[in-house]
Amino acid sequence: FTPSCLALAALGGVVLGVGAGLFWAAQGALMMAYATPGSRGRLIALFWVIFNLGGVAGGLLQFGLNFRTDGGAASPLSYFAFVTAMLAGA
Repeated sequence: FTPSCLALAALGGVVLGVGAGLFWAAQGALMMAYATPGSRGRLIALFWVIFNLGGVAGGLLQFGLNFRTDGGAASPLSYFAFVTAMLAGA
């Protein structure tokens, strides 16, 4: 990152924020529309459990791959492992 790319970083943050806001609003509306009133709470809780398990799995993956790393950065294997995990999930 260089100071000459500051505008590009700001533009990327704006695009990412607006897009994420639209997707989260649509996801919430779909969850409320498709679930019956009796199952909404359970299904919303299930969504959040699955959503947060992704972060837990990613953290454990990084911890396992970089536990014995002496340098100040992650090993290159960790980047390939994340790309593989994303491709497998897609």
